[in-house]
Amino acid sequence: MRESATCLIEGVDQLKKAMDDAEVDEQIILREQIGSMIPSLLNSGVTLEAAGAGILKRETVGSIGEKLIQCGGSLEELALGIQKIGAPDLEETKISGQRMLYAAEKMREAGNNLKGIVPEKKKGKGWLKG
Repeated sequence: MRESATCLIEGVDQLKKAMDDAEVDEQIILREQIGSMIPSLLNSGVTLEAAGAGILKRETVGSIGEKLIQCGGSLEELALGIQKIGAPDLEETKISGQRMLYAAEKMREAGNNLKGIVPEKKKGKGWLKG
């Protein structure tokens, strides 16, 4: 758990450094956008840590699932923040945001599985498209 806490702190430090860089470059809107991502990053790390601690403490499966769902929500907010930062034509931020959204979806899916929430079955032949 210490390693993930260290990564979380490093991530927040990187965002703060990016905020300082944006301020030096007089890009106030960019600075605010970056700053708005810090709470989402912190919350996702804290809830993921809480889920891990819950496993070690042998909390109920539903409780751990709820923490994973909360983490997924924070990851989604972070993904939307990433996508908002980049220029619409910048492929890197678009891909990063999509990957983070996928991670958020899978985190919520894992939490729902632990809580016993069954996902809806896909209807029709939509599954053929992938």
